Amino acid sequence: MRVSPLAILGTGAVAVVAVALLLFAQSRQTATSSPQAWSAFSARYRVMAPEQLDRDKDLFQVWLLEYRSKRDWSQTLLSDDAYPSRAGSTEQFDGDVLVKYNALANTTTRLPNEGNALAVPHRWLVPLRIDDYVERGFAVDVPQADGAVRLSRDETFTCTAGERVGESACPPDGVISGRTEVDLGPDGVPRRVVERVGERSIAAFTVLELSPLP
Repeated sequence: MRVSPLAILGTGAVAVVAVALLLFAQSRQTATSSPQAWSAFSARYRVMAPEQLDRDKDLFQVWLLEYRSKRDWSQTLLSDDAYPSRAGSTEQFDGDVLVKYNALANTTTRLPNEGNALAVPHRWLVPLRIDDYVERGFAVDVPQADGAVRLSRDETFTCTAGERVGESACPPDGVISGRTEVDLGPDGVPRRVVERVGERSIAAFTVLELSPLP
């Protein structure tokens, strides 16, 4: 079932996450046939928690990832603002099966690969080339001498004038602006993603630490 993101914009930070799914269509099970390859690395990164339980406070998760290749990675949930007891959950992908352990529910799920799709640690952790972003509507904003780059994409969403959208009503012209900014490191790994819907902006993905693996 597909739910319009404008129908749930009144739930605070959930709005940013919901609309972001339209801004960049990637998920935990994503087709990644791009020839781009990342060198092995370890990263501690912060993302929005799937559940936003506090209207006045953004809730985050912090993961520790060991990325050896797009067919070989594992990660551990270090902290979870929404459900602290979920810390200790793990995900491991061997190229054929994604195994997910949920520490909160004490359950393990095995998800076999389907077709050419490959599981990814997070929807922003997909090995893409700059050209791949451009094909998805992103523009190169700030190229750096060291090879780092910022990309952005602007979009508009329609709503019904007067309906509630976040903390205010839909503008009279029935249009809400959205913007996504992606900072890529010189290695092509995203370092920070900022997503904005209307006047609300949030760092939805942030790499806190990153180091190469031998």
